[in-house]
Amino acid sequence: MTSMANMHSPRSAGSDPAARQYTETYYVDIRSIFVGNLPADATEVELHLKFEEFGPIAKNGISLHKSESSVDGKISLVCFLLYFC
Repeated sequence: MTSMANMHSPRSAGSDPAARQYTETYYVDIRSIFVGNLPADATEVELHLKFEEFGPIAKNGISLHKSESSVDGKISLVCFLLYFC
């Protein structure tokens, strides 16, 4: 069974130069950051303006996720940001 932490991790390139080049090109240059506890009315534009001061954000690099608590009915907003390194 695959661990949740490794589900989206690139496979080991091992000693194969082509696989290593692919991994370096497509996985090393972008980093994903989870941001939680955001205001429920925050927009993608607002988040982009706020977080771009920390580095360049990839095109379509903000993924918003809203959910409603089954306990108190509050809306929570989290996002994932993809930064170029």
